[in-house]
Amino acid sequence: MRFLARFALITLILVGLGGILFGFHAGKMSAIAWITFTIGVVYGGLSIFLPERIRRHRLSLRPRLSFDELYEQYFQEFPFSKELLRTLWFESAAELKVDAELLRPGDRFAVELAVPGFPLVDANENLTIRLCQRMSARQQSLNRLKLATLRDYIETTARLETEITPV
Repeated sequence: MRFLARFALITLILVGLGGILFGFHAGKMSAIAWITFTIGVVYGGLSIFLPERIRRHRLSLRPRLSFDELYEQYFQEFPFSKELLRTLWFESAAELKVDAELLRPGDRFAVELAVPGFPLVDANENLTIRLCQRMSARQQSLNRLKLATLRDYIETTARLETEITPV
C-alpha cells in the first residue's frame, strides 16, 4: 500500500511538472498544471512529518497507564512471560513513535493509530516491516494474518518469539 501511495504522489507531481515544463495549452491548462504540482509537493512535504505529530497529539489526550496496569487489565491471561510482553510493548511504542503509556491494546491500526488527514500515509509501516522480518525468519506468511489491533500484533509477535503455533 505504501508503494502505491508513493507512486500516486510521484505521478501527481510529475504530471504537474510536465504540464509546467511542456505547457499543455496556454492559459487554463498551465494553471491546472501549477495547481496539481503545488498540491503534490505540499501534500508530500507535509506527509513526511505531520502524520506522526497528529497521532501523538491525539493520543496525548488519554490518561497514562503503566505497563504493569496494562498487563493486569489486558495481558495477564496470555501464556507468555511478562518480560517478553513488556519488551514487545515498548518496542511497538518505539516503532509507532508514541509514548508507551498512551497506547492501549485495543487501539485499531485503521482507526486510533491511523491518521485520517493523510490516507496515503501508512503510519504503522514500521510495525508491519518488523513483523514481516520476524515471519520471514521463520518462513511464515503474513497473508493469512488478520491483525486489527495492537493486542493482535503483540500476541502474534509473542507467539513468533516463543515459537508457539497459533490456535
